[in-house]
Amino acid sequence: MDAPNLNINVENDTLSLVETITGINFIEGPTKRGPVAYPNDIIYNWPQWERLFGGLITSSNFPLLAKRILDRGVPIRTNRVAHYTDVADDTTLTADKSALAGVEVLTFDADLVTANTFDVDLNGVAMASLDPIDDPFVDSNTSMDLIATALQGDAAVADAWVVDTGGASNRVIMAIPANNTALAFTNGTITNGASQPVCAHSEKVGLVDDDGNLLLVLAPKYEGLNYNNLIVTVAAASNGDANYFDLTITHTQESDLTETYKNQVIGTGVDVANSTWLDIIINLSALMDFTYQDLSSLGDDLRPRNAVHYLLGGDDGDTIEATDYSGDAAGGTGYHAFNNYDDALQIAAPEQYAAAIHTAGETYAAARKDLMYFAHIDNSKKTAANIITEKDLYSMSSEYASIWGGGLKISHPTTGVVTEISELADILANCSNTDFNYDPWFSIWGPKRGVIPNVLGVVNNFGSPANYGNLNQLANRNINMVITRNSKTMAWGEATARLTADQQQFINIQRMLIWLKKQLKPTVEEFLSDPIDPITWLAIYTAVWPSIKD
Repeated sequence: MDAPNLNINVENDTLSLVETITGINFIEGPTKRGPVAYPNDIIYNWPQWERLFGGLITSSNFPLLAKRILDRGVPIRTNRVAHYTDVADDTTLTADKSALAGVEVLTFDADLVTANTFDVDLNGVAMASLDPIDDPFVDSNTSMDLIATALQGDAAVADAWVVDTGGASNRVIMAIPANNTALAFTNGTITNGASQPVCAHSEKVGLVDDDGNLLLVLAPKYEGLNYNNLIVTVAAASNGDANYFDLTITHTQESDLTETYKNQVIGTGVDVANSTWLDIIINLSALMDFTYQDLSSLGDDLRPRNAVHYLLGGDDGDTIEATDYSGDAAGGTGYHAFNNYDDALQIAAPEQYAAAIHTAGETYAAARKDLMYFAHIDNSKKTAANIITEKDLYSMSSEYASIWGGGLKISHPTTGVVTEISELADILANCSNTDFNYDPWFSIWGPKRGVIPNVLGVVNNFGSPANYGNLNQLANRNINMVITRNSKTMAWGEATARLTADQQQFINIQRMLIWLKKQLKPTVEEFLSDPIDPITWLAIYTAVWPSIKD
């Protein structure tokens, strides 16, 4: 028998707080390309953003503002804004996707005979008549070959061929456009001779094989004019196998935006349900969507014909309106595109200054209660009085919003021209860098954490001693400014839009409260199903107190 002994076991029943993600910003505006109302990707650098959304554009400074945020090491989620006829219905987007320029099909209902003359217009221009189609007339198939050869000689046609049926009568000619202008055959008539076949015109949009079978339909992932610059090339396989092929997707204006998929093979007897031959490409491609076709009745050794296919028809849609920024919860548009994400403390449409957009932004943030909306005042408002008048149009009074003005002068990164931009990109970056290097409850203004790098100055500078009265007047109306003082350009002021004179008038206090709620909620939710008694209260206290104290 062992000697009596006392063992004391310590069981740790405490929960540690979930670490809240900070530093991410939600921003929205027009871009060259990319997903509309789908800010799924967190973007960490400009090359990543540029690949998805395109580069700088002349019609908007929004991509430039995104670049400034990213160049300061701050991640963002981006909502590309486009126009909807009804923001509550996401099917009413007016932007269109590009499609492959169709493969034109000429189908003759009977054999050609001696002395037949074939007249056809291509893109509104009459092609030379083939009269007789061949001299001397040999047979219908030879005449069909001559028609295909004539089509190949037209600058608008990249390739034309006769579909070989393996029998005596070939009655189908296929033609692929040479650029992103659709082929349009009209007035295809046959005259003269003892009989006159009828020629019908149709179109197949996608990759076809030598027999004219539609093997694959593909289109850009997203809407927009920029995707008209894509081309799809089917070429001989790198492995030399005639049943395989290489597939390349290239952007004609951006050489680095290329996807190459080598040695693809379709397989045999595949219908839509059991098609897997493109699954890897479907998962990898950032540019195109692919739609399988039912190929189960077409036999073996299928592959698309070697060709270059151009895209056309993409469009950016109608002019963007304020409602497209505001959006609607039912459609998941505008600000509501961010409804499925909760990893930001700030949201903004950084180049916009319309009252309707700002009012909607404040309403959205106040309803969520887990982020702040940052509003920009138009740089054309030069005086304190004009800025205050503009601010009053916003009817903003919530601690979930903050109003900024002043604007920045920068050297444009591609042209070098002095350019006036919104200050909000750098204000958002200051918020995030404060999160990274300090904590959300530290101030984001002043010479310590409010300095803005890589600027030439401020558009409307109220930072000099002579302008103190104006700066103070703006501060008393809850308007924050960027200023240049002592050779430093920096954020100055830290007011929310809250009118009540209390601690929540300060951005750092409000950001701390939002962060604290984000920090506490996941842990406290663990106790929702527990009894409401002192044991549960103590467990909650034990879980959250160490982090709060810290």
